[in-house]
Amino acid sequence: MTTGQITITGLPGSEVAIGNNALLPSRDHEPSYEYSALSYPDSIRVFVLEPSADEEGHLEGKIIEHRLSDSCAELGYNALSYVWGKEKDTHWIHVEGCQLRIGKNLDSALRQLRRKDRPIRLWVDAVCIDQKTVNERNHQVQQMRAIFFSALETIIYLGDLMGGNTEKSAWNFLERRATWAMNQNRDADLALPAEREKMIDFRGEISDVEIEVLERPWFRRLWVFQEVVVSKVLSIQCGGRRISWDDFCKTLLLSPRCDDRYGFSFELSKKTEIVRDMFQIRCLYQELHVRGHLLPPWRSQVQAHQQNSLHVLNVLQTARTLEASDPRDKIFGLLGICSGIDLNDQRFAIDYNQDRETLYTRFTRNIISATKSYNVLSYIDHDLVKYDEYVGREVNVHSLPSWVPDWDLSRWTRHNQPTVLSTLKPEEDLEKVKSHSPSNDICEWDDSGQILITPGSVIGRVDILTDEIQIRSDAELEFPQLRDSEIPDELKPHRVMTLWTNYVDPEDVFHRFLDAKKYSEKGTVEHHLLAGARKMVSWRNNNNTDSLSFAAIDNESIVDGRRIAVYQPAGIHSAKGLAIVPRNTNPEDLLVDLRGGRVPFTIRISAESYDADGDYLSDASDDPVHCRLIGESVVNRMAEDATSPQEKVFMIH
Repeated sequence: MTTGQITITGLPGSEVAIGNNALLPSRDHEPSYEYSALSYPDSIRVFVLEPSADEEGHLEGKIIEHRLSDSCAELGYNALSYVWGKEKDTHWIHVEGCQLRIGKNLDSALRQLRRKDRPIRLWVDAVCIDQKTVNERNHQVQQMRAIFFSALETIIYLGDLMGGNTEKSAWNFLERRATWAMNQNRDADLALPAEREKMIDFRGEISDVEIEVLERPWFRRLWVFQEVVVSKVLSIQCGGRRISWDDFCKTLLLSPRCDDRYGFSFELSKKTEIVRDMFQIRCLYQELHVRGHLLPPWRSQVQAHQQNSLHVLNVLQTARTLEASDPRDKIFGLLGICSGIDLNDQRFAIDYNQDRETLYTRFTRNIISATKSYNVLSYIDHDLVKYDEYVGREVNVHSLPSWVPDWDLSRWTRHNQPTVLSTLKPEEDLEKVKSHSPSNDICEWDDSGQILITPGSVIGRVDILTDEIQIRSDAELEFPQLRDSEIPDELKPHRVMTLWTNYVDPEDVFHRFLDAKKYSEKGTVEHHLLAGARKMVSWRNNNNTDSLSFAAIDNESIVDGRRIAVYQPAGIHSAKGLAIVPRNTNPEDLLVDLRGGRVPFTIRISAESYDADGDYLSDASDDPVHCRLIGESVVNRMAEDATSPQEKVFMIH
């Protein structure tokens, strides 16, 4: 255990939570607590929770100022990572003769953390930040990374123990595999895991953890991502039971069933994936900040995703499906752990005075300007659907300019798909200089800041579209079985393409445009299709009892959910090309290169670029092309010398 670590109130083997956490009556004579202004730029508040032998008694304490620059261990603190919950301001703590309202979840956490013998020092956001003062909130959120980075330990509190058998089995299972677990004396007991191993009843298995632990709301919340990544030492607690975070990750991520395609591991793989992402990005961050010695020696055994990195776009994409009560936190809650931008750049300063639409739009403009690239446009996804309770069905809603990614996918029912950009090798510095040099004015915006104006060229026009690319879950094994078969290797690519034809194009429209020479050429349509369907790890619809009729998703492939397009190359009438395009692409949409972009994009011409007869005005003119961005694409290029590109100026609304 680390110096200053908080120990736990209550028995770790308890089957029910200690105390009923009932709403305690307030002291009517006590006024509401008023925060004093902080004295220094690096100041935070620390809550000193007083001890009590009465586990159901009032929570008492004081709030003191603490400077992050003060490295004195005796004045250190532990940080609490938890979920606020829906029941806000229903309980009280008593601070220096005043009342301060807190939520039910925090009340439960403080009761489980409170000691009987001495005070403990905690940083808790709901108590230590004056939530009613926007300027202070801006400042403290800006320091969130430093707050958790400087904490002696971060304690993850998942909530009360409810006393169910599955819950009991889950924690018995976790403790049996832990290095230590909390004993009845509230100490880290190295012998307790071996004692749990002797148990006969409720021994538990990984599925109990998936059902009871991974389903806790904490694993779906945005803010916890940063808290886990930057913290020095972590432990995870539910009620009065607690183990180290590293032991929890080892049990979960190195389980033989972790990548099982069936059973609970299959259905709940998204929860496992977020733990894997937290673990991997935490390892990258700690190694970058010379804390690699704190990481477990087995970390290299955990399979890393190809796109795991600390780059701002990757981090935002990784946490895109996590929940945040404030959609602005989908950016503000992650910037502190990101690379690729200057965190001291005022363009990326935290400011809750701007609304969601303004923030997302400004952030995209600033990312393009700061990185001198269009990489951020690869995260556009206008295929998102949201279940609207009022109308009783899924609806497509996108209120942002078409070139602005919506980072809050927690509201949508689509999976978090890899980008085409993620399949490319990182650019070398020389390549960046050539493609994004200052002499190439990459873009500008109109006076409103809502229209992206950029030079580029037309690749071609979409002619024919297949159905959405998806594989029925009852047929997902056909691809690996084909690859493992004794069919000669030179025949396998054609057989794989034939399988794809059955799933995306029953009429065999696109099959005749496939080029066998391109199967081994990275970045082509054929190569992506050939590499696809290798590892099915999640269902399109987990709740449908007839899951075999639904599509299986390959989370490492860029083809799932997109469509194949046959396109007419610009200036060439005797040939056709193939492309992988977004699902909501229409015939007549254009495939384009934007100057400074690494991947092609699909755009849709707006009404401003058509004449009264419905004819497209800009095919042979210098008029700007008014359009909307549909998304990134994969394009099989025609011979470069077959035609000169149609240079255009695109005004993307």
